[in-house]
Amino acid sequence: MGESGVMAVLIHDADGAFELEQRGDALLMTVLCGGIGLYEIRFPLDASERAEYDARGSQYLRELADEVRRDESSHRARNVT
Repeated sequence: MGESGVMAVLIHDADGAFELEQRGDALLMTVLCGGIGLYEIRFPLDASERAEYDARGSQYLRELADEVRRDESSHRARNVT
């Protein structure tokens, strides 16, 4: 993998609803949230989320993005910049 400061976009959803980036060994998911005022929640995939992504690919990421938008408060604590 690359250096910890180097980031590569792995998946960019066609609708712009989410993006998956790799930073070192971490996979960071960015989800576009909000209605009138848009903002992003970015968080590293945990071990179980990463296993689901490895098994199911981008379909799982779409479902996870929907989950984040439905329950933003539970993911906001994991937000990183």
